[in-house]
Amino acid sequence: MKNELKNYVLVGIIVLVVALGMGCGTSTYTIEGYDEAIFFPIVKGMYGEGGSLDWLVYPMAWLMYFIAFFVANKNFALTILIATVLIRSIAWPIYGKTNDMTVKMQLLAPEQAKIQARYANKTDKESQQRMSMEMMQLYKKYKVSFAGCLMPFIQMPIFLAFYETLRRIPYSSVNFFNTYGNVLLDKKGNSMPPIDTSKFIINVDELNTNLLGIDLMSKAGSEWNWQRWGVYIIAALVAITQIGTQLLSQHRTNKQKKEMTSDIPEYRKPAQSDQQKQTETMMKVMLYTMPVMMVIFIIGSPAALGWYWLVGNLYTAIQSLISYKLSAKKMEKLREKYSNENKHYNWG
Repeated sequence: MKNELKNYVLVGIIVLVVALGMGCGTSTYTIEGYDEAIFFPIVKGMYGEGGSLDWLVYPMAWLMYFIAFFVANKNFALTILIATVLIRSIAWPIYGKTNDMTVKMQLLAPEQAKIQARYANKTDKESQQRMSMEMMQLYKKYKVSFAGCLMPFIQMPIFLAFYETLRRIPYSSVNFFNTYGNVLLDKKGNSMPPIDTSKFIINVDELNTNLLGIDLMSKAGSEWNWQRWGVYIIAALVAITQIGTQLLSQHRTNKQKKEMTSDIPEYRKPAQSDQQKQTETMMKVMLYTMPVMMVIFIIGSPAALGWYWLVGNLYTAIQSLISYKLSAKKMEKLREKYSNENKHYNWG
């Protein structure tokens, strides 16, 4: 019971960190005559005024400006699609490094199982130390570094920059500020210097923001019209593709793991450790917690965020399929490489 409680607490902390990461780093303002908070627009010469994420937002905004006006014919949906594919393709090597570590972990699984089986009933300190030493030798042999587990987090600043840029773009509108005025008030009611709308990096009024009748710059709204239905449909598709991609990835991983340990008798396969059970529980909770969080964010944000996540999930599914096929070939090469070493390796 204590272990389960610990798992839920840890998952809660992870979710909180992600939520804070998505919500912090930005200054929000109000404007007289407009009921909602305003994210600082992306304006030339106003770097640093929008919050601590400006150093990520402005390069992303320039990239989206180039795509929108020189590639996508000012179509905002197409701009997001191209930018998402481009950025995630650039970040692919990070994904590849993580996938390489997964392949190596699957390769060493049979030898790891033998070590764990040999020390399964030995709880004395000396035996546990010997097992740890043999495990360290095994990881060293296969060049497995647990620093590789941190590789996915390197992508976080990139995704946060995209997320933050999409939140600010709707307010980079000349028409908006012409309607409500160009003086923003901070949380203390102090006024900012007037916004020079002629210096917007991206003026959304020049973009086609329509996607199948859904305005990507607008939220779901309170009325049950097509805008609201459209945002809800996008949110549902994001949740489905998120869960589906993760389930498919887990299925492939489990399949490869079974294939790698197929030559080990069942009685020699060690039972799951408490740590492995905790990890599995965390993964299951995160499997459904993250999509729920994403749906909540999408419904409360401009529809562009949902479109971005939907494109990202579909790209991840394709990326996962390609990586799965490549990892099978890589595994065969690595298996051949280490086969001769295994014949002569002494496990004590």
